[in-house]
Amino acid sequence: MTMKAVPVWPPWLLCISFLAVGLTPLVTSAAECDPIVATAVSVQGKVEVRRVNVTQWQPVSLNDIFCAGDRIRVGDRSRADIALANRAVLRLDQNTTITLGRVQRKQNFLVHHIKGATYFFSRATRVLEVRTAFVNADVEGTEGLIRVGNTQTENTILDEKVVAVNDEGTFSLTWGQSVVSEKGQTLT
Repeated sequence: MTMKAVPVWPPWLLCISFLAVGLTPLVTSAAECDPIVATAVSVQGKVEVRRVNVTQWQPVSLNDIFCAGDRIRVGDRSRADIALANRAVLRLDQNTTITLGRVQRKQNFLVHHIKGATYFFSRATRVLEVRTAFVNADVEGTEGLIRVGNTQTENTILDEKVVAVNDEGTFSLTWGQSVVSEKGQTLT
């Protein structure tokens, strides 16, 4: 009776194979998003993302990356911090939904704020273009708050300035001011 030799893979080859298979989803995920517009830097509770061209919501984990067009929603008693590529941070409160837009000129960002509250801050002045159902706002500053309800949007600028625009007019805010916009009403 003759015995056949069974090939044995060297341990280093097995390690490389497992690493290649294990890291493939990470590389594929990053490659699908060029440019990366944001990263999840804090996730507490139920936070989900609906990727562009995908119909199902998926859970968000720490360090997940986001592409232009991704919609993020934060559940009840939950919150998330999303770091934009220009190093500004969006702190999403519970029951908030936003869609990340594309990177605009000079590292400006476009965010479609659908509902809820978002506090934004940055160490340097950044431009954030925010679109809501009731008002569009160009925020030039380091700190502010946007609340979108069922019938109105409230913008508060804590530092620098905001120019809010709706069908009824334009309103400029500076340090510590707020503006409320309701459908069909002038900004107040």
